[in-house]
Amino acid sequence: MTTLLGLLKYEIKHGTQRSVGALYACVYCVAGGADEATASAGEVNRAIIARWSFAGLDRVKKTAWKVAEDLSDGRTAEAR
Repeated sequence: MTTLLGLLKYEIKHGTQRSVGALYACVYCVAGGADEATASAGEVNRAIIARWSFAGLDRVKKTAWKVAEDLSDGRTAEAR
């Protein structure tokens, strides 16, 4: 069974910083940081840094917070 965390790891390898940020928001912000996600946060962050650098991690997190904020406000992609 594929989990959000598994999808996030796949996206880190194959996706863009924006797509990773959106999934990061789902895993860590929207889903409330479930135990599995919280325990692997360091692993995920290291994978992002390995692919894009510390600045890349910062951009991914900024995207994640923006997505989480938009979701909590009920905004959709079309409304942005």
